[in-house]
Amino acid sequence: MIKDIKKPTGDEMFRFVFLIAASVFIIIVFTISYGLSELI
Repeated sequence: MIKDIKKPTGDEMFRFVFLIAASVFIIIVFTISYGLSELI
């Protein structure tokens, strides 16, 4: 039954989105830092 499927709660969704945002942020910061070190 479709009703038996557990829907993610708001807290779980927030945590999932936060993990994705944190991962992307770390990758961007690492790329910028590496790029600056290459320029210098």
